[in-house]
Amino acid sequence: MLSRNSLVNDCYIAPHPEKEGFAAWVELSDEGITFLLEQGYRELVNSLKNGLKQAQENILIPCFWRFTDALPYNIQSKINKPEFDRTFLEDCKDPIWLEEKRKDNTFRAIGKVPLDLVYLQDHFAEFPLVPGVVELQWVFEQIAKLVPQPSICSHIDKLKFQKFLRPADQFVLSLKWDEVKGKVTFQLTINEEVCCSGVAVLAG
Repeated sequence: MLSRNSLVNDCYIAPHPEKEGFAAWVELSDEGITFLLEQGYRELVNSLKNGLKQAQENILIPCFWRFTDALPYNIQSKINKPEFDRTFLEDCKDPIWLEEKRKDNTFRAIGKVPLDLVYLQDHFAEFPLVPGVVELQWVFEQIAKLVPQPSICSHIDKLKFQKFLRPADQFVLSLKWDEVKGKVTFQLTINEEVCCSGVAVLAG
């Protein structure tokens, strides 16, 4: 029944690995992703639940929800149960890193914002976006791959947030390490538009 909803491309429903009730892993359609972007996580869950109430007993309606733009199937065309369990036991805090490339003192990574990133659910309720502090967290996780020695950030110069980073956005993170000055220039862009940029001053 859930897979017939226009907001859904595909779904997998099973008992939650630890809690009482069913869990739904839902691959959203383009319409579903638009709904999430325009109305938020809670309204999306409410809409899907209301659609099920017309044909399902309340006890069969999922209590737990996670969203993706592509459900992962194995070569037997089945959902991997351990991966399903992990999805419902662990908060999604990281982007989906699609590509990484390092050359000399530069680093470039392509990432994608997961639809069920934990920080999206309440930031903001009707207009989900990645908080700036989370963008910086992702930046510094990648800086650690570029800068060879352990370092901490003393401060950030020229920090700017110019464009929202939202669910399903694919972005490019570019880093340039100036070893002499102890600085890393960073820029996070979507379609060459800057979302976040600055200069991290490091202290070894």
